[in-house]
Amino acid sequence: MPIKCIKCSTQIPVSGCLALYAIDYDTTTHSADEDKLLWMPTKTVWCGACNVPTMAEDIRSPAEWEDAFTAMRIGMRVEFPYDGLHEEGPNPLLGRARQLYDAVRHRNDRGRCLHCGGYQHIDIDSPHLRHDDCGGRFETIIWIGSAKYLRSAYKIFFKDGMLIGQLGRPMENGRVEIEPFGYADIRLPEIPGTYVPGGS
Repeated sequence: MPIKCIKCSTQIPVSGCLALYAIDYDTTTHSADEDKLLWMPTKTVWCGACNVPTMAEDIRSPAEWEDAFTAMRIGMRVEFPYDGLHEEGPNPLLGRARQLYDAVRHRNDRGRCLHCGGYQHIDIDSPHLRHDDCGGRFETIIWIGSAKYLRSAYKIFFKDGMLIGQLGRPMENGRVEIEPFGYADIRLPEIPGTYVPGGS
């Protein structure tokens, strides 16, 4: 999924990430209950620390969560929060959405970059973010399609947004292994030149 300058149509790749929160991660066995892996809502950002477009946690206000719950109760389609693990239809199950809300409602930060764990990012559609070459604003290009991913494509995070590892093999009793995987192991896209959008 790339971003595109709406003025000159230049496209820049985004370092994507399939992200899950592990609600009951066990540090001794490096495992988690598969039923308590919750899909992390994410958004496209430009990370100043990574100096590339990446993904970050999409942390919303309690009022926005309540709006989503109300919409789900009456059968309306919602885009937030989208539960990609349990696709019973266009909406996540209300119960799993509530689980996710309970896991992150203590958060009052802006959400971490999934590729460095930092907070130095700005939303791609922000009016303050401009393409240095032409001054245009950016938009995210959404690719519609279905795909099956390797288990290792899923990165696992604590409830505070810090990386634990990547999804590993199934274990006994409904648990799954979490293989160690650090921020230094994440590969960022190669972007020609030095990009600092909005810089002078």
